[in-house]
Amino acid sequence: MTNLTTFIAFLVVFSILVFFHEFGHFIAAKSVGIKVEEFALGYGPKLFGFYIGETFYALRVLPLGGFCKMAGEEMEPGSGEMAYEIEGVDPERLFMNKPVLARMFTVAAGPFLNFILAAILFVLVFHTAGVPTVVVHDVLQDWPAEEAGIRQNDEIIAINGKGPSFEEILMNINANAGNPIDVTILRDGKEMTIRAVPRYNPEVQGGQLGISLTYTYIKKGFLRALRTGIDFTISTSRTVLVGIWQMIAGRIKADVAGPVGLVQMVGTTAQYGILSLIFFTARLSVNLGLLNLFPIPILDGGWILFFAIEGLRGRPIDAQYRSFAQLVGIALLLLLMVFATYRDITRLSSL
Repeated sequence: MTNLTTFIAFLVVFSILVFFHEFGHFIAAKSVGIKVEEFALGYGPKLFGFYIGETFYALRVLPLGGFCKMAGEEMEPGSGEMAYEIEGVDPERLFMNKPVLARMFTVAAGPFLNFILAAILFVLVFHTAGVPTVVVHDVLQDWPAEEAGIRQNDEIIAINGKGPSFEEILMNINANAGNPIDVTILRDGKEMTIRAVPRYNPEVQGGQLGISLTYTYIKKGFLRALRTGIDFTISTSRTVLVGIWQMIAGRIKADVAGPVGLVQMVGTTAQYGILSLIFFTARLSVNLGLLNLFPIPILDGGWILFFAIEGLRGRPIDAQYRSFAQLVGIALLLLLMVFATYRDITRLSSL
């Protein structure tokens, strides 16, 4: 795949993620009566645009992002007297004049739609290519799996109710050395649960059942694909959060990808076909949704935190404190981006 094709693939993936995120803000704002002045894909000068009703829809020159511009979103909360300075806008339709819950709902709808997008894409892949299935390839003698009655060709659905991703199944086995776990399997079309106790293995520093697993795709109909797509969205979210926590706690090496790394990963994934790219896009959508929910000022999660504090206090946070918190948030994100870019350069130099 050429560099140009890789970059185009990245722009398509990134634009889809941003479009759904901003569309979440858009439909939420409309539903609670906030005036949306502009809904745009991209930044900078507009290539073209048009009005539908009161909202201007635009495609802009720089295709790296997008925005949903709501009337009054830069005002101080509850500053109704300023509303009349915004020509032609009913004060009750300004973002910051809306009740706290309406503002929180509007902000949270962006990340929420990223999770919806991820589920839709997972379902599309699983219905087309088949449901990803973890199958027991071999069972070692005198290990917990054999003693518990797990057999070759059993399909593992979940561990302690968590699955169905390969990573999460291994993670739950590894984390429960010496503790009983419930292994939900499918055998000859019948679902059953087997209790087993993973044995600690110092080589992997965690628990093992004494089985080797394979990952395969089996067509099982739309309803199973739908259920698995939703489960995969949830399990991917859990896996990402656990991974972040382990990096913070120093249990695993910090490893994040910046813009260069993402472009490279999109290009590599696209080489394996459209379904692989769709699957990767779904995972990115989960990551984007989670990232934006972090309680860091300037992110959606930061605004939700501000509004939650306002709701508890009965009055907004002072502008000076909010500005300082946003400055700290920007600094943290810049540091993260610098670190991610450094990791990207390190990866490229090792190729």
